[in-house]
Amino acid sequence: EVTRGGAGQKVDGFVNYEPTEYFIGDTNSDDEVNGYKSRQVFLEPASYTNGTATALTPFDATEENAVAWKALFDPNDPTSLTDEESLNLIKWGRGQDVLNNSTGPRSWLLADSMHSRPFALNYGLAGGYSKENPNIKLFLGTGDGLFHIIENTDTDGNETGREISAFYPREMLPQVRRRMDDNISSYKMHYGMDGEPVVYTYDRNNDGSLDYTDGDKAHVYIGLRRGGNSYYALDVSNPEDPKMLWKISQTSGGDFDELGMTFSTPVVGKIRYDGQSVDVLVFAGGYHGGWNADRTARIGKDLDDSDDPVGNAIYIVNAHTGALIWKAVQGTTGTSSNTSYQHAGLVDSIPAGVTVLENLNGNIHRVYVGDTGGAIWRVDLPEGDGSNENHRRDNWFITKLAELGTDGTTSDRRFFHSLDIVETFDDVGPFDGIV
Repeated sequence: EVTRGGAGQKVDGFVNYEPTEYFIGDTNSDDEVNGYKSRQVFLEPASYTNGTATALTPFDATEENAVAWKALFDPNDPTSLTDEESLNLIKWGRGQDVLNNSTGPRSWLLADSMHSRPFALNYGLAGGYSKENPNIKLFLGTGDGLFHIIENTDTDGNETGREISAFYPREMLPQVRRRMDDNISSYKMHYGMDGEPVVYTYDRNNDGSLDYTDGDKAHVYIGLRRGGNSYYALDVSNPEDPKMLWKISQTSGGDFDELGMTFSTPVVGKIRYDGQSVDVLVFAGGYHGGWNADRTARIGKDLDDSDDPVGNAIYIVNAHTGALIWKAVQGTTGTSSNTSYQHAGLVDSIPAGVTVLENLNGNIHRVYVGDTGGAIWRVDLPEGDGSNENHRRDNWFITKLAELGTDGTTSDRRFFHSLDIVETFDDVGPFDGIV
């Protein structure tokens, strides 16, 4: 917790910092002021290849960027912004108090974190830390459209709470203008990076630390919930130098046409097919709701109990590239290929996180999730040894396990949270209890 007070003083165990002690700067590379490095704020690169770690673009307040990013701040009418207004938006987005004609920091820089539960990743001894004082970084998203990496302690054990860096997806830049203008109705709230981050780690030498110089890896994944229809993956193997890894967004005529608001917190695991275990993310299609384009009327499940055109799916993607491995979608039951299976009953969006079962080999072989129409779904993903090139087509499928609501009525039972699985037994034998 960071509150007002003298810089570095502790009150009731919390470190207090006077905001004027921070140096925002116009660019990430500005010279230090009073020993403070300029705030490190980044933007999603203009181009990158999914699966290839790519340097983030510095969110620098330059005249060149002010001209180039007008269409990002206001996609509907870029000409509504002058060069100076666009430059001020960048400065405000960096944290400068431009509304009070100051280059110093605004009085409070951390925006609301409504649903983005922070993830604490322990890098162990990496970076000069110790067993008694491990290298712990916090990941979270906030309503202004930023994803933050925050330091727990420095190498001397001081509880700094230092923001290492902050990252804007390009689709989040309209949030900067909305927040700076401060004219958003709370009833018609615009959300930012509202999803809950999850992390994949690989400790190459199994020494208990995540040190990128040893070839260790760490990837963080985050959706947007009501902020949009995308998932983002960042390579945070070196938390001081995060990189863009991949992005998945709703498509038209592509692999992710059914992707709704990305409510579903992904599950990281392994699935075996084509003779090998693959690192994957498993998540549901998300929520269908919110407002129409001009925000004059509710849509989807926020309006009524109608069937949903998006969100009614379950996805499995490659954790390193974001490429589709398999999905279950609405269609003629039983129609299948190596990358999809159709079921006529998939008519309601699925905002909940999925719950998975792993076999003794550590591979996911079953998935459970509930939808917004009261149905509970089971997905079977038996292992493949590589002898059948159509293993996914012939063996992976989805079935409706239970119907706990009456679809199409105003009393739909809607599942928004993950199910729990209890693997147990009774006098008859072992069974999986779904709670």
